[in-house]
Amino acid sequence: MRSVLVHGVLALLGLAAAFWVWNEGDRTARAAESVTLFACSDGELASVQLKTEKKAVSVAFDRKNGTIGGWITVSIPNEATPTAPSVDRFAASDKVQRVVERIAPLVAERSLGDVNAEKLKALGLTETKDSIAVTCGGETRTFEIGAKTYGGRTRYTRGTKGGPVHLIANGLINDLEMAEHRFMQRDLVRFRLAEIDEVKVSGKAGTKTLLHRNRRDHTKQLWVAAEAPEQ
Repeated sequence: MRSVLVHGVLALLGLAAAFWVWNEGDRTARAAESVTLFACSDGELASVQLKTEKKAVSVAFDRKNGTIGGWITVSIPNEATPTAPSVDRFAASDKVQRVVERIAPLVAERSLGDVNAEKLKALGLTETKDSIAVTCGGETRTFEIGAKTYGGRTRYTRGTKGGPVHLIANGLINDLEMAEHRFMQRDLVRFRLAEIDEVKVSGKAGTKTLLHRNRRDHTKQLWVAAEAPEQ
């Protein structure tokens, strides 16, 4: 019985070790093979634009008070009037930082090197209409986007001027394609309740000023009328 238990524990340890090697080892290998496509820094990043057959998404980054936001424009072709697409423009939430982290710098998981015309077609890079353009430090780099790899985790990509084929994370493309759902600023204000000192409410009868007391302690905070703060 003891022998069976020992062998069982050893088997479990072996499986755990194999899983770690498969997971962490593959991750380490990918990190070692990564290639920087555009050495862009956070502070120099100006915009990114994704174009597909279904839509065009443009993110113009804006930095204020040490945080990054910006404006997002989504253009969707209109079949009835192709020259007048449906355009929606909205403020970006601070979640757009996720895009910044993926493109500053823009890194490919690995390079497939130069491939022949037949393979380019198989990778979806000969007739693709999908592309991503990054503007950083006054320079714009544009990359064609091809098919998804098996499993859909990465996409084949290549510079519009040719060159080697690379694999980039499909998560970046998905985020930009779903920008109106993932990065729209839905908060009426961006500051937190504890940062508010006072509020003025205006109506037909006049204006009422409320003071925020003990605002940094949520268990004791309360609002009082400015004209009678002790009540």
